[in-house]
Amino acid sequence: MKYTTNNSNIVIFFITAILFSLSYIINIANIIIYTLSFLILMEVIRTIYEYIFNEEHKINLKYVMDGGVLFGIRELFVGWVMIKTDPVTAILIMTISLITIGALIFYRYKIVIHKLSIIKKEEE
Repeated sequence: MKYTTNNSNIVIFFITAILFSLSYIINIANIIIYTLSFLILMEVIRTIYEYIFNEEHKINLKYVMDGGVLFGIRELFVGWVMIKTDPVTAILIMTISLITIGALIFYRYKIVIHKLSIIKKEEE
């Protein structure tokens, strides 16, 4: 048992196998949407937890942006699922999701570059 908990690939495989086995009962698209919704909720709870229990009471934008990217990915998948029933709305949702995901990732990249430049200046 110690080997399975130390090796994350095996744990991921078992979780995936369990979720896939549920696809015989529940639609696989719903399982993916529910899983992404769970991850989004987890990021929101993490943000609130950090705000309440951090002495500075600051909101960590990293968690907010991660939740935003996850929400964009979820909506992108919802658009893919909707493309069969309502292609115009699905393409609109997918386009807005891609733009939002791209903007959040670009903004996160700029923050990392800015922090690295500050660290370099402090070292000099």
